Amino acid sequence: MRTAILLAAAVAFATPASAQNPFKIKTASKPVSVTYAMTGSMTGTAQYAATKDKFMRHSTTTGKFFGKTTTTESWSLSTPETIYTADLAQKSGHKTPNMFPVMAKEYDKLSSDEKARFGQNMKDMAQLFAQAFGAGGFSGEDKGTTATYAGETCVEHTFGSFSSCVLKDAPQIPLHESGSMFCVDFEQTATAVTWSDPPAGAFDLPAGVTFTEDSAVTAQSDSMARTMIRYFASQELSDSLAAARARAQEQHASAGANASSEPAPAMSKEDCEKLRNLNLGTMLANSFNSVVKDAVNEAVQEKEAEMKSNAKDKIKSAIKKPKLF
Repeated sequence: MRTAILLAAAVAFATPASAQNPFKIKTASKPVSVTYAMTGSMTGTAQYAATKDKFMRHSTTTGKFFGKTTTTESWSLSTPETIYTADLAQKSGHKTPNMFPVMAKEYDKLSSDEKARFGQNMKDMAQLFAQAFGAGGFSGEDKGTTATYAGETCVEHTFGSFSSCVLKDAPQIPLHESGSMFCVDFEQTATAVTWSDPPAGAFDLPAGVTFTEDSAVTAQSDSMARTMIRYFASQELSDSLAAARARAQEQHASAGANASSEPAPAMSKEDCEKLRNLNLGTMLANSFNSVVKDAVNEAVQEKEAEMKSNAKDKIKSAIKKPKLF
């Protein structure tokens, strides 16, 4: 939950609309449903439905990672009070309080200087994240261009190695998204858009799924939201980020001029394909079996050496030295 909030804020402050409250949900002007085709490292389909205060996403994807092909069916629902997430295959889910409304109110209470520091802290955190994980620059950009998917027009934005084209009348809904990180290529493209009430039951909790919650988090969600906003706007965080940047620069310099002049090369498609096909389970099992085999061989050799040594000692003790006098 905290990671999602951080990324949402980082995206908001990396774009020209940063003067707005990043925690206020931009609702659709009217109910809408979108169907997507997903390609790249994960293939499948997804459905999205939205009304003024509810947002549902249901996806089924198949991907190959570390030599294992896995199909996942996930579902999520956001309401003004609660956020639900579920693994439909496992029939398990989790629910947490929706802290965005409280965070939006707390953000409005910040002074102009605090809001400016909040925005700068978000940008700095996103940039440090990009440097640490090789995600490219996290500077947001509104290209000022439009594209058309499924007969609808959207506005294009970029965020580092990610791009998104969102509906004009429903800015929280993308018609196209793509990105790449850690050899995982992601792309989803709208294939149908319907401007009408979603199907009956679209926002009902899925049958047979047990949703659990952390009662401690639920009880403290409001205070947690307020604390997070205040911390993100604090001088303390600014100082910590400045220190982190200084350490990163020192490490960069100590690596040498030649090493620092060129960015680390991205993994090639061939290397990424090898990584996806690498069966980590089999590799670990083979390594374990090899270690066990070597250990057994060593034990056998030690036992044989011990038996030979004992045999020699017995033979020596049985042979008496001749008496010369």
